[in-house]
Amino acid sequence: MNFFISDTHFGCVNKHDNRTLNTDIEIKQKWNKKINNGDHVYILGDVARFGGNKNAERACEIISTLKGTKHLIIGNHDSLSDARVRQLFVECVYEKEISISQKGNNYQLVLTHCPYLMWPNQHRGSIMLYGHLHNTDEEKIFQQSLAMLNQYFSEKELKGYKDCPPAQAFNVGCMLWNNEPVTLEEILASDEKK
Repeated sequence: MNFFISDTHFGCVNKHDNRTLNTDIEIKQKWNKKINNGDHVYILGDVARFGGNKNAERACEIISTLKGTKHLIIGNHDSLSDARVRQLFVECVYEKEISISQKGNNYQLVLTHCPYLMWPNQHRGSIMLYGHLHNTDEEKIFQQSLAMLNQYFSEKELKGYKDCPPAQAFNVGCMLWNNEPVTLEEILASDEKK
């Protein structure tokens, strides 16, 4: 199974997200309860606090105990200068496109740390998953901008566009998902409740 999470910021404290070092323990417990070693977890950036050797050791200590095959989509706070950190992931990339099948449906996903207003095949059903924005005003502005773009394309017959579904983008920041990795099914189910 595939899971997604972003902005775990292991080793950091952040008053805006009510994040403490106890959050590291909470994320780890929820992660290991939900994830099996056969699962793939896509971490969409800002996995831990980096800087000196002590921070890298702390990051390795936590990340190495998390279940699953871990893929890192590199975020603005991620440093891969330490080989101990790099070896914890099967890949470390800035962006990734994947296809997954779920309940008889095929989904094309674009995975990135910072969201884009335009991404490959966004009006052909490709879904963007991202992080970086936490639960901030920037997140609200991004979603409002996406809604405006979708409004433009909703008038597709007037503008000559056909078969153009609305673009979908979802923030998988852990602070928005009860500090645990989520599946695409959970993400889409949450969107349907809105």
